[in-house]
Amino acid sequence: MRTLKKIIFIAIAMALLPFASSAQGEKNQAYYVHEDQVKPSKINDYNLVSKDFKEACIKHNLKDMSWQVGSTNTGRYFNISPIENMAELDKNVMAPLAEKMGEEAFRTLLSDIMNVMTNMGIT
Repeated sequence: MRTLKKIIFIAIAMALLPFASSAQGEKNQAYYVHEDQVKPSKINDYNLVSKDFKEACIKHNLKDMSWQVGSTNTGRYFNISPIENMAELDKNVMAPLAEKMGEEAFRTLLSDIMNVMTNMGIT
């Protein structure tokens, strides 16, 4: 009986061995997560300002920017962007938009966003 258990264990281990080596070869994806905490009474306003932001990115042809947004029912919005390495955290990803929109219009857009938030941060 012991020999049978050993044979079964060795057979399972040998069958799973290729999966263990291939999992180590894949590169993990890192993400930048930015959190906006929105005042509950301003959630609709935040959604409108976010739509304006998206339209500005499309209008000014910003193809290098990519993000996904997740939210909770408590007014927390998470903007999630893939990054290649930690050095990308030092880059100002909004600089191309500010240059193309113009500093004045960009500051107005950011001001509109800030007026509906209680807090923001990086998680």
